[in-house]
Amino acid sequence: MREGSGDLVSVIIPCYNQARFLAQAIDSVLGQTHADYEIIVVDDGSPDNVPDITASYPLVRYVRQGNQGLGAARNTGIRESKGSCLVFLDADDRLLPHALETGLKYLKAHPDCAFVAGRCNWVTLDGSILPSPAQPTVESDHYRQLLIDNCRIYTMTAMFRRWVFDVVGGYDTSLAAAEDWDLNLRIGRRFPICLHSDVVGEYLRHEGGISRNAEVMLKSILKVLRSQRRYIRGHRQYKEAYQEGIREMQKYLGERIAGEVRALRRAGEWRRAGRGMLVLLRLDPRGFARRVGRKLYRAAFRVGRRG
Repeated sequence: MREGSGDLVSVIIPCYNQARFLAQAIDSVLGQTHADYEIIVVDDGSPDNVPDITASYPLVRYVRQGNQGLGAARNTGIRESKGSCLVFLDADDRLLPHALETGLKYLKAHPDCAFVAGRCNWVTLDGSILPSPAQPTVESDHYRQLLIDNCRIYTMTAMFRRWVFDVVGGYDTSLAAAEDWDLNLRIGRRFPICLHSDVVGEYLRHEGGISRNAEVMLKSILKVLRSQRRYIRGHRQYKEAYQEGIREMQKYLGERIAGEVRALRRAGEWRRAGRGMLVLLRLDPRGFARRVGRKLYRAAFRVGRRG
């Protein structure tokens, strides 16, 4: 913990099998222009050398738990933290030097908001900046946009007021992915939020990130969005936004699953390809019919019959 302005920000870094990136994440916090922060690394039962890396940073608090998943690791960080504001930084992402200062500035300018969120750059392993998705401009009714695309909020760009977790609870540990989307929806239903245009973080694009597993992502996102059905009942605009969110996620992630199926077929891995087609049929039945067609449907049926 460092002493500074009196606005203590807790930066929580969950880590599982990402030790090779952890030092860069920690260094990005140590380089902040806002001096009053604490860093908590939650080792989620990682098999790599997270303890050794963390031990080289005297200012970092290290907490280890058995492997329980990203949501549980973030919840542990919340319980261990002391700050009035919280930032969740994945071990393979980085904050830009002004990130904490910027988050506090917008929270102070919008005292009614439960959290604020900015933008990030996508970067490669060598630091090159990639084209990044544009964040929508939303002046009001953020819940509607959250239903469509989570306002394209990346976790490390958000700064939360601590009290919001006392009201809505922590991350849903039953989800294998999209825990942040679920949390944002629970907050956005009840409280204002603020989106700003400042770039405050770097999102590392690399093989092995959870966002690369399209099946896990799509299953979790559909579960998250469907959990909102009771709140949107009788509200036409929210229902339309919900349906748009379902369609867009099925289209985007369904195409990635279909691409994996095509690659497996070309490689002659028919059993895995058949399983992929059945997954696509279950998660995106309309897209399945559109992409795969009747011939591949028969092939999937034959593979399924064989076991």
